Amino acid sequence: MIELPRRWLTIASNKLLWGDGGTYASVPVEQLPPVGPLDGTFAWLTPCHPAIAATDRMRLEGAASIGDELVRAASDVATAGLALPRELVTFLSTPELHARMPSATSCYFDLGARLVEIPGHDGPERLLRFMNDQQVVVTWYLLLEPGGSHQIVVASPAWHDSDEDLEEQEEREDMALDDAMTPTNLAICGASLEEFLKRFWIENTLWFSVNHGHPAVDGELKTYVDHVARLRAAAGR
Repeated sequence: MIELPRRWLTIASNKLLWGDGGTYASVPVEQLPPVGPLDGTFAWLTPCHPAIAATDRMRLEGAASIGDELVRAASDVATAGLALPRELVTFLSTPELHARMPSATSCYFDLGARLVEIPGHDGPERLLRFMNDQQVVVTWYLLLEPGGSHQIVVASPAWHDSDEDLEEQEEREDMALDDAMTPTNLAICGASLEEFLKRFWIENTLWFSVNHGHPAVDGELKTYVDHVARLRAAAGR
């Protein structure tokens, strides 16, 4: 079993939660509020507030061919003796779900072209990229583990050719994004895909609430904010 540090990467400009400046900031996982219950149905993922513009909602790269891409990924994963989480298939193949996710940093879903080995680790675990931020300065992966389990990993890409910028790399037809970079600074940021996505949805929804005045902070969102506020008060922040 691979051992990685654990941390959550949050939107650093969210004054309701962890910070008031910058793009991203790390949060120790022991400070995170719970986000359950979760059952694989994504029933918690309600439609975006009407005031959240379509440009603020996450897109799925290659949406028209996602069915074929999921079949390809499932085959690659099975060949490696691993399993593709059912919740990934459900989420990416259902536009009504992935189109409901807001992102304050213009993240988007993008299923990796291949499985990626974990740098410095020779075990059977593999990484499958599923999400990037707008400029690909942060990437998120499924960490696929023997026995069918998975976790979520956040990483920073190290580009193989530092003299070639990202736009030039993406224009090279013979090089997929996963071949142009190596994930570094890996950390576990979610116990499952659904847990990760729900926390991401909560924190991004709260960002839009405080920065654009919508939607109202009540119910589960308020419980989340109150939990963080108690921790910050106890730490004297």
